[in-house]
Amino acid sequence: MPEITIDGKSYQVEAGANLLQVCQSLNLQLPYFCWHPSLHSVGSCRQCAILLYQNAEDQRGRITMACMTQVSDGQRLSIAAPAVHNFRKLCIEATMTNHPHDCPVCEEAGECHLQDMTLLSGHISRRYDGAKRTHYNQYLGPFINHEMNRCIACYRCVRFYRNYAGGTDLNVFSSRNNVYFGRASDGVLTSEFSGNLVEICPTGVFTDKTYSQHYSRKWDLQSAPSVCVHCSVGCNIFAAERAGTLRRITNRFHPQINRHFLCDRGRFGYDFVNQARRTEQVWWRDDSAMTTALLDDANAFDKLHSAIQGTAAERVMAIGSSRTSLENNYSLQTLVKTECFYSDMHSSVQQQLNQLLSHYRQIQPSISLQTLEAADCVILIGEDVTECAPLVALALRQMVKNAGIDKAAAMGVAYWSAAEVENIAQDLKSPLHIIGCGGGKLHDIAASTDNTDPDQQRQLLEKIIACLSSSEAVPSDGAEDATSQKASQLAAQLRAAKRPVIVTSVNLALQPRLFTASLRLSAAILKHNAAAGLLCTVPQANSLGLTLLNEPNHNLDAALAKIDRGDVDTLILLEVDLYRHCAADELSKLLDKVSTIIVLDHLLTKTAQQADLLLPSCSFAESSGSWVNYEGRLQSSLSCFPASGQRRPAHLWLQQKNDFHAIVQQLSLHLDILQPLASLYQKKSNSFHYARKTVRESGRTALSAYIDIKEIPPDNDVDSNYQYSQEGLASHLDKHQSPSYLWSPNWNSNESLSLFQDAADGAIQGASLGIELFANQPRQQDQDSPLNSDQDPIEVTSETESNSSNQAGLQLIALHHIYSDEELSGYAASIAQLQVKACIKISGEQALLLDFVDGQTLAYQWLTPATEGVQQQDTLDRQGCLSLVIDDQLPLGVVMISATIIAKYDFSEGVRVLLSADLGRDEI
Repeated sequence: MPEITIDGKSYQVEAGANLLQVCQSLNLQLPYFCWHPSLHSVGSCRQCAILLYQNAEDQRGRITMACMTQVSDGQRLSIAAPAVHNFRKLCIEATMTNHPHDCPVCEEAGECHLQDMTLLSGHISRRYDGAKRTHYNQYLGPFINHEMNRCIACYRCVRFYRNYAGGTDLNVFSSRNNVYFGRASDGVLTSEFSGNLVEICPTGVFTDKTYSQHYSRKWDLQSAPSVCVHCSVGCNIFAAERAGTLRRITNRFHPQINRHFLCDRGRFGYDFVNQARRTEQVWWRDDSAMTTALLDDANAFDKLHSAIQGTAAERVMAIGSSRTSLENNYSLQTLVKTECFYSDMHSSVQQQLNQLLSHYRQIQPSISLQTLEAADCVILIGEDVTECAPLVALALRQMVKNAGIDKAAAMGVAYWSAAEVENIAQDLKSPLHIIGCGGGKLHDIAASTDNTDPDQQRQLLEKIIACLSSSEAVPSDGAEDATSQKASQLAAQLRAAKRPVIVTSVNLALQPRLFTASLRLSAAILKHNAAAGLLCTVPQANSLGLTLLNEPNHNLDAALAKIDRGDVDTLILLEVDLYRHCAADELSKLLDKVSTIIVLDHLLTKTAQQADLLLPSCSFAESSGSWVNYEGRLQSSLSCFPASGQRRPAHLWLQQKNDFHAIVQQLSLHLDILQPLASLYQKKSNSFHYARKTVRESGRTALSAYIDIKEIPPDNDVDSNYQYSQEGLASHLDKHQSPSYLWSPNWNSNESLSLFQDAADGAIQGASLGIELFANQPRQQDQDSPLNSDQDPIEVTSETESNSSNQAGLQLIALHHIYSDEELSGYAASIAQLQVKACIKISGEQALLLDFVDGQTLAYQWLTPATEGVQQQDTLDRQGCLSLVIDDQLPLGVVMISATIIAKYDFSEGVRVLLSADLGRDEI
């Protein structure tokens, strides 16, 4: 390691880093604005100036920018020398000449990087008394407030929005010293990552508009380390609360998952916790008296257990939830026994998840987003991950830059020199190949795109597998068609790549054979390259965790079939709205066959309204729990604030005699793979605990003055070593516990992260990175698994080809939308503003063949495979009406229907859709 000298002290530092990054890792107080650990260095703000000496004899030195200077052995530099200190002070004074004096009303105040750096540089008095430059502010949508007058022109916003996240509608406009960062005109920011501008900006130019509606200063918030529940990526977050209201979500650094960024659904979808439709009291529907009664806790427990004990064991059924914690699902499973516990996933989705777990166990574990970013060749199969798992798309946008970074490195330019690397790379990209049905948002960075129907996608994958299995470049049959040529080209790139990755998804309407082909392709690449990886997203936050607990064939369709046969008297539903998974008319008929319906949920859903006994549970912010993300990473989440009223964690309703740690211990013994679970939770100790609130919190007594004029003691958290109080060990005082908020003396902004990391860009000290459940498991391949079969490539028959352009041959694909699909975020008012109506999409060519026009209302019907005994026929099933949208990126033979519609049905292999002009029926 190079040894350098800073102000007379010697340090061994990381080779290849820049001096600013080194100073950050050493916790030295060097100001900066434009540098960011993910955006790297451009040297535009001049604030990180240091005095660099040429050699041991040099006493004068020269001023240089630390962020643009690479470390070398024997370097001598000074941060505190008067010359460079005054230079930094003058730089920030010039920056502040046009900055408004609005700290008392600025929402960034108290966590403003500009405030921190101004004080750190020593500039504490204003000499400029001239007129300040002013700008007009823009409307940027429901997520972001814009206050351009606070801008210091650090360029972070456009560098993130355009260069890092791939957005196009935010830019910098300038004339001399009049620089403006915004859109060409008012409008909603289109990037799914726009909310990161709030944390990227070092001042208050971009602020959280949802936070503004119930604003509180940072030091008055109560926070806790948590996990995002809005998709399967499992981003780490800080949830922040005051006075019983969840106020905002901010990023919690995890080096292998989200790093510094969140998607907008994860950042702004939290308001379901504050919903007026939250369940607060226990309801009991007394059919004999035709009344609904409110019960106390004791009577609620009696009703729950008497309903279960009064029913024959085999006639009790429970349906778990893929949007709640492992502990809640396990408690329900224990209550009703494994044979009566079912998942909330349709059989086709459950089948794919079972296959995925088999692949993780037998062949290869999943990779992390950090590994995906380091890949040099990726094939993306199926749906657009931007809509269902946005952080995967963000990682892919970083992956394509690797070829340019490698080229720059060969020329001696370090990866962190952002402007130089971009200039050297030009249009050079690492190959990203997309095999799908079109309509995606990553086509701008793709090396190739194949917009074909699922049958043709499967054929291409099988031919790639054949090429990889053959010693020749093309399949042995010598086929020269376009598909074979494409397969040969992709196979050659996969062979040549050092770190190839397959990215796919468990899809609502993805044909199982296509999903199997994706896994087989990943296994085939692994035989050639041990560094090859697989990343497969799954539908919900804990889909994989629920699949681990559940019996393979205990899916939602099996549960509904059992209800339909009249075999269920008591039905227990855990945080699942069946009306999102089933057609309303069919579900209502099924629920009528059940004598007693018990619902545990924190939202008054349509299903909860059907309950005979409704038990109010806690959201993720009010209870601790464990989650398994798409890669099989087991993560813990702590409650941010105590639940009010009769709300309690679902596991306490189901196992009221057990505390949280007892359930965690039972669960870790229930499955071998979950044995490490208990290590994620530190039991309550008898010593001093950790504070969820800052030492600067104000107004504690005033908050409860309407109840009592004296200060009410905080609630006690028996589940963790944190407490709901400002009393206890503050985040910056202990290195063995993950902080519940980021703050350190003189560092109020989220830039203080560097003071908590174990290394430059490394993990937070004391924080758990979770447990990769499949990473170290021995691979015991099942020879009968379809993943290992050497079946011949599946050819597209002439019959399939002939059906590709007519009505009877339209293949169904799920149309995802980031703000419309996910249930919980849909309750947030800001998210609801950007939701889109369910629709049907086909290509313009397909519409011309069928004589349809854009905007026309169409009727759709599923064509399901014929029942046994009825050969060569299709049966019409399910129908509805939706508006048509023309999308010329789609291929012939494919129809996309909104995922919110498709999620209500189970689709087997070969389902097709019949479209017809609507004859006056209402739109859905």
